Amino acid sequence: MEGLHGLPQVDMLRAKDIMATGIITVRPEMLIRDLAQLLVEKDISGAPVVDAAGRLVGVVSKTDVLNASLKRTEPTGVAPSFFRLLDSYLEEGGEETPGSAAPGQVDDIMTRDVVTATEDTPVHELARSMAERRIRRLIVTRDQRPIGLITVMAVLRTYPGATPEPAATGAAPRPRKAAPARRRAAPKARKKAVARRR
Repeated sequence: MEGLHGLPQVDMLRAKDIMATGIITVRPEMLIRDLAQLLVEKDISGAPVVDAAGRLVGVVSKTDVLNASLKRTEPTGVAPSFFRLLDSYLEEGGEETPGSAAPGQVDDIMTRDVVTATEDTPVHELARSMAERRIRRLIVTRDQRPIGLITVMAVLRTYPGATPEPAATGAAPRPRKAAPARRRAAPKARKKAVARRR
């Protein structure tokens, strides 16, 4: 049974129906400078961290890089941008300097307590988990290996009243006021035709 806009009812949707696949993963031993460069090049905000067997062991984000980079800068009273902090890693080669508290590998800054879901987790449970944990994304796993990613926006698009993207419907939304406008214009055209005959 389908809901508004041809979307299946929320109660029938599962994580596998809305998750993004082909996600990028990183390893714990990856240097922070390489992670920072990857995030910028791929235009992503974070990535799951996996071990040599591909099992999920954590997650790391741009915010983690930001927090680690802040430890490398002198306090100036002005918060530096992510890209300025990124430059500090790229220019210095990601190596720790004497007296620096900044770690050098993903393993040092990643979050180990990762909120996950299975392919068959209902969407309403995903929404509840995100709200309770105050997170914006969930990692979908199979046999402890990440296979997909779900964002808050992906969940919101499934609810009644949400407008799906054109790619989801295959066509642009229909104009609703164009037809009435043409019907109102028709009587005027008939009046002009009668006047010309007179």
